[in-house]
Amino acid sequence: MLRFPSLLLLWLTHFIEHQVDAGNCWYEQGKNGRCQMLYISEMSREDCCRSERLGMAWTEEDVPTNTLFRWLLMHGGAPNCIPCKETCDNVDCGPGKKCKLNRRNKPRCVCAPDCSNNTFKGPVCGSDGTTYRNECALRRAKCRRYPNLVAQYQGKCKKTCNDVHCPGSSSCVVDQNNNAYCVTCERVCPEVTSPEQYLCGNDGINYASACHLRRATCILGRSIGVAYEGKCIDAQSCNDIRCPDGKKCLWDMRTSRGRCSVCENECPESQPGDGVCASDNATYRSECEMHRAACSRGLVLEASTTESRLTRIPTCSVTRTLKTASTFQMRYHGEGTKLLIKKRNLFSDFPSKAMSSCTAAFLDKQRDDEDEEKKEDNDDEGLDKTDYEDCNV
Repeated sequence: MLRFPSLLLLWLTHFIEHQVDAGNCWYEQGKNGRCQMLYISEMSREDCCRSERLGMAWTEEDVPTNTLFRWLLMHGGAPNCIPCKETCDNVDCGPGKKCKLNRRNKPRCVCAPDCSNNTFKGPVCGSDGTTYRNECALRRAKCRRYPNLVAQYQGKCKKTCNDVHCPGSSSCVVDQNNNAYCVTCERVCPEVTSPEQYLCGNDGINYASACHLRRATCILGRSIGVAYEGKCIDAQSCNDIRCPDGKKCLWDMRTSRGRCSVCENECPESQPGDGVCASDNATYRSECEMHRAACSRGLVLEASTTESRLTRIPTCSVTRTLKTASTFQMRYHGEGTKLLIKKRNLFSDFPSKAMSSCTAAFLDKQRDDEDEEKKEDNDDEGLDKTDYEDCNV
């Protein structure tokens, strides 16, 4: 008879202690001292701070959801914010990083790659098409923003394979945007099991599979591209070619062949240096704008394949210094189809223009981190100088 009341009392004691200790766990403490970006509610400080993630914080108040929302919306976060870690003691940031106190005396993990074994001290070309001042700068960029970034070859990024020395067994290939990359060619392709695997290349040749097309591209040393799925047909116009949903047939006046291409309605805002001299001898603000014009006319337009035919931006004189950064990844590629040659993946999807929305607190943190990065190393990435000449040749 006494067993049930004693168990009930024990449960009530545990429940009350848990309720007293429960609070809210947050991803970070903002510059205003308030907790921002809620991780989970009704969590003890001990459980919240058990996470190895640097920047976690905790508030004791267990308040209703509408109060939390009001704090975030009206006051920029929750008050009485208690950071889990206030020093760099016992902080493990992982390989290539170290803990450092920022300007607000808060611990944060910063990129600190070990560059002691780098034998080459000159510029290197990254897999994002950016020239980096040296391999250490590339490693910092890899740590900060681009986890898949690798060094393609030594020297500045080039538009042709001339003087490009690829490491190991990799070969130099120029993609449809006239950027030189080092890739590994596939030696053997699996046996074709279905006629549906056939692809018609932009060169009018039938390829038994995507693997066979990649292999031919690699051997050729430049992009071939997919015209459409299935074997090539003797098309007299785009009326003879059936493109899948989401694609439109564009006619190539030079080769008298058609190809299926993705057509976008809008283009991102162009930046200095994005200008393109196209095969119709016209200047477009960006590759995306060139492709939009091609779609509206139903004709294939391509960027000039010769470095001497780069367009001159109206505000440029003879030479303009540009930060190439990673705009290559955000641009729309010339033909809008799948990009056959990009980094080590020779058949990656066409990059998306969509960008997920962020909370104001997250953006604020990003700006703060960028300021810290500039302070640590303001010459992290190299700058390229690009000469622009008249489009009319």
